[in-house]
Amino acid sequence: MLESTETLLSMAEIAAALAGFAALVSVIRRTSDTPADAVHDLLRLRLVIASSVAGVAAALIPVGIDGYGLAPETTWRSR
Repeated sequence: MLESTETLLSMAEIAAALAGFAALVSVIRRTSDTPADAVHDLLRLRLVIASSVAGVAAALIPVGIDGYGLAPETTWRSR
């Protein structure tokens, strides 16, 4: 098992929590009067959620690869 599995799982949890809080704040803060403001709010929410999903994926991919029993050198190889 990777030495940093716990760290990667914690990073995935934090990224997922960030997406959840961003969605919650955007729903509570629904004060846009014009359609242009609503579009900007949705764009901001989409960017935060996409960043969070990318963070979760980036943190979980090495853990998934490690599940196949490969050597840590293979899991973390950059080339």
